[in-house]
Amino acid sequence: MLGYSEMAQSMVKEDDPIGEYVHIIIETGERVATLTGQLLAFSRKQILNVEVINLNETLEALTKMLGRVLEDDFLLHLKKADGLYNIKADLGQIDQLLINLAVNYRDAMPAMPAMPGGKTRY
Repeated sequence: MLGYSEMAQSMVKEDDPIGEYVHIIIETGERVATLTGQLLAFSRKQILNVEVINLNETLEALTKMLGRVLEDDFLLHLKKADGLYNIKADLGQIDQLLINLAVNYRDAMPAMPAMPGGKTRY
């Protein structure tokens, strides 16, 4: 998937709007590869890849995927923490943690009245 999407990206002109979609496919493919590695690590078939991570940047990179995971019923707001220290962790595990937290939140929250534009508030 990554190989074909990278080939497609090389064929798309810079100002073509489809380029954004190809970029999202590549980003998602890379995240899936990371999550697959995390699952293999969980089953003890792969060594953890511990690196220095900035949680603000990690959450910002994950925001688009979280928006798709949470679907249209949620408004997702990213609030970065000032002065946040970097941590040493496996990026795949951090991504999985954040996705699990968002999905658990989505599943646990009761629906509230709809907002303008038809979105449900949570």
